[in-house]
Amino acid sequence: MSNIISEQNIEKIRGLRKVLLKVAMWVFVGAIAVGALFILFGGVENADVLGKIMGTLLILALLLAVASNNFRRLEDEKKSVQCFALVSLVAGIIGSIFGILACWGVFEIYTLSTYNIFDYSFSLSVGYTVIGKIMSFFTSIATLGFFASNIIAIKEYDKAGALRPLKIAAVIGLCYDIIYSIIVMLADHNIAATELNARLAVLAGFAGAVWIISALVALIISRSAGKQAKRENIASEKELLKKVNEQLDELAKAKTEKSNDTDKKSEMSEEEKKMREEIEKRVRAEMMEKEIREKVEAEMKAKKASEE
Repeated sequence: MSNIISEQNIEKIRGLRKVLLKVAMWVFVGAIAVGALFILFGGVENADVLGKIMGTLLILALLLAVASNNFRRLEDEKKSVQCFALVSLVAGIIGSIFGILACWGVFEIYTLSTYNIFDYSFSLSVGYTVIGKIMSFFTSIATLGFFASNIIAIKEYDKAGALRPLKIAAVIGLCYDIIYSIIVMLADHNIAATELNARLAVLAGFAGAVWIISALVALIISRSAGKQAKRENIASEKELLKKVNEQLDELAKAKTEKSNDTDKKSEMSEEEKKMREEIEKRVRAEMMEKEIREKVEAEMKAKKASEE
């Protein structure tokens, strides 16, 4: 098996994946519980702290859920799936660390500008900060690795590889969308309104529709083919089991017939012994009767001769 990860490490990952998924679910439930308790007992003055806590818990839950999926894809036999999953795992961890720090106000994600209108101050975001760009970059890469690994991991049950073009189209469309979004993010959305940029933006929308539709169609076809293959396997297993049972019945029948033949032979041999004993008795009786007759005849002849 051609893996970038050893079989021993895959076994460790398999056990860790199940734990991560459970932890992710409980963290998500914890975030819901914190929100419910704040609604019941919290005050307005604690809203900021609640937002930070819930934001942290939700980011952790999302990270753990995605990491569980990444670990599952690391168990795949395809190197491309493993590479995308590993990229998503590393980038997701880095992006989550930046996201949690941003939740607690360690740094700002957006640059804000303050405007005064009729003696009222308004803060409007005008772009990403440097840290915000770094966080968005890693988040985009993690998104790319997550979806690409899952698309490539879609099983192809047909030998002709009919699903492969759909998967390739989906991954290409996904890559273009992520790259385009990174470029737009790094440029702070200040892309010149030219015909080329407009075409690239429309192409990004078209690519998004292509990769989503292609991935969904490939997934539907794969699941249908998987169910069909499962039904065929069950039918073939039943047929094989039927043949095996028939062969076992034939063997049992042959064994029974053989044992019956053996019993018959043994019975016949006993009958033959009895017949032989009876024949021997008759022969002995006849021989004794013949001897007695000959003896009586000899005595009668001797007596007659003495009388003459």
